[in-house]
Amino acid sequence: MMTPTSIEEFPGFRSASFLIYEVHPTSRSLGRWRGPSLAALLTELFTVEHVPELAEGWSQLPEVPNLSDILPLSISIKNDENMAALKQRLAQISDPKHKDFGKHLSAAEVRTLRRPPQDRTDTVLAWLAKSGLAGAEVHDDWIKVNSTVREANDILGANIAYFALAGKQPVMRSTGYGVEEGGDKVARTESRRSRESRKRDGRRSEEESKLTRARIEARREAAEIQARQVPDEPIDPPEGSVPAEKPPCSDQTTPDCLRELYNFYYNATTGDDGDAEAGTFSDVLLLVAGFLEQNLFHPDTHDFMNEYAPYIPESVRNVTIELINGGQDPQIMSKAGMEAALDVQYALSLGYPANIVYSVTGGRGEKLDATGQPMAESRSDNEPYLEFLEYLLAKDDDADLPHVISISYADDEQGVPREYALKVCDLFAALTSRGVSILVATGDGGSRGVRYGDCRSNDGLNRPITMASFPATCPYVTAIGAVNQVAPPQVATFSTGGFSIYFDRPAWQADAVEGYIAALDGRLEGHYEAGGRAIPDVASTPVLAAMFALVNDARARRGLSRTGWLNPRLYSDEVRAVMKDVVGV
Repeated sequence: MMTPTSIEEFPGFRSASFLIYEVHPTSRSLGRWRGPSLAALLTELFTVEHVPELAEGWSQLPEVPNLSDILPLSISIKNDENMAALKQRLAQISDPKHKDFGKHLSAAEVRTLRRPPQDRTDTVLAWLAKSGLAGAEVHDDWIKVNSTVREANDILGANIAYFALAGKQPVMRSTGYGVEEGGDKVARTESRRSRESRKRDGRRSEEESKLTRARIEARREAAEIQARQVPDEPIDPPEGSVPAEKPPCSDQTTPDCLRELYNFYYNATTGDDGDAEAGTFSDVLLLVAGFLEQNLFHPDTHDFMNEYAPYIPESVRNVTIELINGGQDPQIMSKAGMEAALDVQYALSLGYPANIVYSVTGGRGEKLDATGQPMAESRSDNEPYLEFLEYLLAKDDDADLPHVISISYADDEQGVPREYALKVCDLFAALTSRGVSILVATGDGGSRGVRYGDCRSNDGLNRPITMASFPATCPYVTAIGAVNQVAPPQVATFSTGGFSIYFDRPAWQADAVEGYIAALDGRLEGHYEAGGRAIPDVASTPVLAAMFALVNDARARRGLSRTGWLNPRLYSDEVRAVMKDVVGV
């Protein structure tokens, strides 16, 4: 799996914009107000992020940002009450025993639930106006406004500077933003480390090269373990017996062997008029998410389909490219990505007749600032998840919304700021409430996580821990692990799993996880959050995403609703009775 990198963290600076999860204005910004009511209300609305020390390898540069540079601010308005109502409704429509099962929310209903109380929005708008920031725009639970570096420093009590990681290009950050009122900090602070960011310019960074080598080594170890299970010399079967056939995918993994291994063969029904070609068309959309300049090259996909899925009609082999947030589709072989090719080609060959969409979410290239001028690439840094999810949620027509999303990207959870992770997870919940099934890979780092694998906490205590990955730990996505090709499948040694430090264990997972913890019999006790959301749920992406696309196709042809949020049903007694637990090697 690819490991997306990204931004910011505290205070969530992305693509030259400050992403403010919560902010208390400083006494300076309150100086023009009369009375305590505004300060009290803002204190209720917002939370402050703070980093007590720089992450390993990061350093602050002596260069001072131009105080007149444009700095867009994105302010997330606290909306816990309405989001709780959305999640409660999501639980109801995802419960087969509930009378409203399958009655997914419309775009308008989700937008209403995401909209904060008007008085909160008005308060923030008034604060911005009194602080001298004009032209603020409201987008659901976001308020966006342009400021300068000087203005942001002033109203947020920040100290925006340039930071760099191990000789890489610098980015603008602040180690914190906060509020002092009467000399005392009134904001809640989170002691979280900034996530390291990487500039992607088509060349691998040293960290990426190390990570790639680690992945290759992990897979090599898995292959060696598998090889040790097979005798060097064939053993003659007893006289009169029939030699056993090799299990599927023993030599190589192909679409056909995966179908045989998992016994999934699907023939779409024909139309009522007996049209044999009706089964080659589908209304189902399977979206494969791409980030970090992972581009698809159509001729390569064409060659793969000719070699491994020639039975699929050429007329329906098309892959729709959807560009998000400035994503590019160069169609140049030298810029094609292995992750893009792997994900799309297997989704296309296994998900037929579903329509495959490959989204390319920008975040590593030239950007434009709020005035429309190009931003220096060296100072542009962008986390694509928010843009990706907001883009999809903005689709009003459900026919344009994917039925299934496959995401093969992961990040160490503790490297993601808590408030940012909670915000992204809320957007995943909003998307699943509209009937979208979201499958996310857990990563390739085993219990070491997916980044550097130091197995140490970043809370200042440097505790030995196991690492879970985000966004797989969000309860509203289905976390997908990995298996090797041995039949029966076994856990791949490089598959990441673990327990969340941000999200509590959901009720629907309780029985399965308690059984797992009991089986550990005290092993690694104290190295993980036993009460956290456990991952993975199932294996593996994008193969499973293709399977669920076929399920959606079959349901659509019968007039049934989308599959939507999968997790409550995956952990139900009925489904667990037919699921097979994958064991370790």
